[in-house]
Amino acid sequence: MQDVELAKQAIYLWGALEMEEEILSKIQSSKWSELCPTCVKVIIQSRASDYIKIVMYLDALSVKL
Repeated sequence: MQDVELAKQAIYLWGALEMEEEILSKIQSSKWSELCPTCVKVIIQSRASDYIKIVMYLDALSVKL
């Protein structure tokens, strides 16, 4: 029996730890396609966070985009 909610919590945790490759690997190996939307959401949030960090860093250096 697969616990989808528990799996989603693991995905969110791995996302917070920037372990996107682990997320993709586990979904692929377990063939849990219903977790794909959660995975995509976590990866998009991670990339948005990376973008914000870069913009803040450049702003601190007074670099104009």
